Amino acid sequence: MDNQQERSIASLDFLAGLIVGEGSYGINVHRPKKGKWEFKPCFSLRMNDVETIDLIEWSFRGHGLAIYRSPGVYKRCHTVRVDGLLRMKRHLDVFYPLLTGNKKIAAGICAEFIERRLSLPEKSKYTGEDVDFIERLRAINGPNARRVPIEILRDYTLRPDMRGNNMRTGKDIVRAA
Repeated sequence: MDNQQERSIASLDFLAGLIVGEGSYGINVHRPKKGKWEFKPCFSLRMNDVETIDLIEWSFRGHGLAIYRSPGVYKRCHTVRVDGLLRMKRHLDVFYPLLTGNKKIAAGICAEFIERRLSLPEKSKYTGEDVDFIERLRAINGPNARRVPIEILRDYTLRPDMRGNNMRTGKDIVRAA
């Protein structure tokens, strides 16, 4: 199996089985330094079986699907992931019909979020509706102490847009005086 040309590509059904058993769907909440919050739909699968992770990565690429393999951040675990609106849309177009149980429900919520965000103008501000998607996914995926609390996200979405028409300029302040 050293020669990559001899590797077999796993079927979509097999990959979907791995996703149902070991994968996770969510909306990653991230705030870059000095930046605005970003909500990115994502899929990830982590395991310590390097041979299986290799097969997943190779098979996703063989099926024309995007995948990112994280370097071994955890001592024994390896992670593959997909994130972003368009990459996740393609991923879900392929795998959603093959999923079952809570993974299918979580994938469906991600798909709804993606559909909503793609229907809006690019770089539209996040709203409470977007936070609702995150809250629904958290109810399915269970607790995690590292998550940004929902209350903080709700407060963020209620703040006025400081870049738009709501911000007064220096000229407006001079005129008002």
